[in-house]
Amino acid sequence: VLSLALTVSFIICVATGALATLAYKVVLRNSIDTYGTYIGSAVNVAFISLTDQLWSRAALYLNDWEMYRTDSEWYNALIYKTFLFRFINKNATPFYIAFVQGVNLRLFGIGEADSCPNDDCI
Repeated sequence: VLSLALTVSFIICVATGALATLAYKVVLRNSIDTYGTYIGSAVNVAFISLTDQLWSRAALYLNDWEMYRTDSEWYNALIYKTFLFRFINKNATPFYIAFVQGVNLRLFGIGEADSCPNDDCI
């Protein structure tokens, strides 16, 4: 039960961090015209890689702490935790690009609307 709560909390933190990095990308694009989008994308990739490494270690620690009876239970629990986290972590940005970025929305009511470079999202 504690492991599920920690997994969900970490996923919520990652989703919030992903939104923050995407908002930072918009701010950078408005302040540094030419390279702002590229720097924001690099920050987003670094955030995804860092959180993936952190969760890999945390998932192993949580599985060892839960003390499963068999190896297959241990591996199944690790697979569930890792798959759920990585699915959210690695697919949040493509989901944003596919369904949100092309729409004229203002992030947090500040700055310019987040649109696609040359009106070509994908």
